[in-house]
Amino acid sequence: MTSESADGVVVTRNVWKIFGERADEAMAACRRENLSKAEVLDRFEAVVGVRDVSVSVEEGEIFCILQSQAMRARNGHDLAPERG
Repeated sequence: MTSESADGVVVTRNVWKIFGERADEAMAACRRENLSKAEVLDRFEAVVGVRDVSVSVEEGEIFCILQSQAMRARNGHDLAPERG
């Protein structure tokens, strides 16, 4: 994708999913301080699953998301880890 248009068939912007009890704090710090995944884990004991993903699919395009977390977060599904 070279550009995103607001009139795409499917448009998703700025999807985030962070796992952990302090996920909200971790996301705010990520945005404010541009933390790495390792820093988020160390400081907040949280795991970044999806970080600021934006997608625009135009008519006639075929697009596949290989990370299921991104699509599940886009669709509003609960992404609680199964274990760990």
